[in-house]
Amino acid sequence: MKILLWGAYQQGNFGDDLMAWVFARGIKELGHSVKVFGLSPSEAEDFGLETATSIDEALEEADAVVLGGGAVYEKWWSIKDIGRTALIPQVRAFELMYLQLGLALRRHQKPIHFLSVGSDGIEKTSQLSPFRRLVLASKQVGLVTLRLKHDLQLDFARGANYRHVPDVLFATPRLITEVPKANTHPKASPDTIVLNLHKKHTDRIPALMSAIRSNWPNANIFSMASHLPEAGLSYEWSPNASDPIEPLPYTGARSALNILASADLVISSKLHVGIVGMAYGSGFLSLGGRSKVKLQLNEMDKLETCYVDPEQFSKLKLEEVLSSAASQSATSIERMSRLSDNASSHFDMLAGELNGI
Repeated sequence: MKILLWGAYQQGNFGDDLMAWVFARGIKELGHSVKVFGLSPSEAEDFGLETATSIDEALEEADAVVLGGGAVYEKWWSIKDIGRTALIPQVRAFELMYLQLGLALRRHQKPIHFLSVGSDGIEKTSQLSPFRRLVLASKQVGLVTLRLKHDLQLDFARGANYRHVPDVLFATPRLITEVPKANTHPKASPDTIVLNLHKKHTDRIPALMSAIRSNWPNANIFSMASHLPEAGLSYEWSPNASDPIEPLPYTGARSALNILASADLVISSKLHVGIVGMAYGSGFLSLGGRSKVKLQLNEMDKLETCYVDPEQFSKLKLEEVLSSAASQSATSIERMSRLSDNASSHFDMLAGELNGI
């Protein structure tokens, strides 16, 4: 069967690039062929994947569409959200891609399945952009796997085809066997610490670095970017030349995955940077992550130990916070293995849907 894999694969962003690789690998293991819509040529070549650039030609050829990953249910219906769409070209272009997909689904009447999708700040479907609602309203929608249990309570998850399955990137070590786990045994203290921080937290970084050095004076510290420079997104903090931190620019999902697979502690506000680090056995500390990060950590019973509210930063004993987050790697290796098994269920469920076509 021919599958078109569609998602936010044009953003030059680690989480989305990696999801293209993971979803394509899982679908291929089911015995189907895959084309990925809009994936950059460099990533497609690295992952050994075919791509498509015309939505109508791709749907004409495909037997089914898989919309793979991301915050599909993202809050849009506010002045701030609409303004962001209007002013930021990358955001506007992606919303228009939803419009193109929705119209093409109507023309070609091909089934579409949503895998490992989630919400981000939304309470009801009326808060979605009209373009996303157009896709979700397709009569051809089949399976929908939600990455957060929380999302089953929202108004869009009423049908029997909505299931909770952990985020697909928990299954990365199981599917992307080219990148082995470095952390297979608990460590007393982290040797490698990877930062991936937002510029808005710049004034808190000196205190964070002081606490890291106080706890682990010999640790190697790196600052990893998660966007290609040409993506035009410049919100990530990068160290100055005088900082004792090695910058690691983002060059693609494979190199970033290798970095996270060898980390002992990851400090980031981003969901998928944290998930991948944990999947490979590292500790994780979220510095001011968005609602989807807090919900994910809460469902893992890690919110109190792995999340820092930036507004409370000055009141915290950072050395204790860091030690607690780092210690999670020693207690979570077995649990992450179970999560990886459970996250692979996206593909078991998809196999059942595709066999029914």
